[in-house]
Amino acid sequence: MGLEGVVKNMDPKFVDYFIATRMKDGIDAYCVVPKTEVAQRESQDDVKKMRYNRYIPAQFDFNGEINIYDNRVAIFSYAKESPVGIIIEDETIAHALKQVFDYAYSTAQEK
Repeated sequence: MGLEGVVKNMDPKFVDYFIATRMKDGIDAYCVVPKTEVAQRESQDDVKKMRYNRYIPAQFDFNGEINIYDNRVAIFSYAKESPVGIIIEDETIAHALKQVFDYAYSTAQEK
C-alpha cells in the first residue's frame, strides 16, 4: 500500500469514504507497507480501521497500491497530477499475485 501517496496526494474525503465503505462491508485490509514515518503514524488507527499492516524497509517505498480480492486485481497510482486505477478480472492473475502478496506478508515485519 502506498500510504505516502495516499496521505500526500489524495483528497482526505475520498480516503475516508473508501475506508468507511470497506469497513461497512466488513472487509479487513491486510497490507504490506514501507516502514516510513507516515506509515507508522497512520498505523495508530489500524485496529479501528480494520487494517493489519506488515512492514518492509522504507527504501521500497512506492506511490501506488495493488488490491487483490476475489478474482480481481485493482492497481492504483497515487500520482498527484494524474491518479489512475485499473481493475483486472482474471482468476489466474489474481491467484498469482495473491501468492506473491502472501509471501511478502509472511516475511514482512509486524512492527
